[in-house]
Amino acid sequence: MPASSHSLCTFEVFTFTLRVFGQSSPHVALLKTAPVWRPPPPSGPHPLHTI
Repeated sequence: MPASSHSLCTFEVFTFTLRVFGQSSPHVALLKTAPVWRPPPPSGPHPLHTI
């Protein structure tokens, strides 16, 4: 069970949660930039990227 894969998945879920929560939050403008900060996965496309 590679720690790197688990960390990537956790970060994906955390980022997605922030984006969903941001839609009803005063910081929506800041959270909308989250996908720009997120680096691409090192092993190709990630399933959550299609959301």
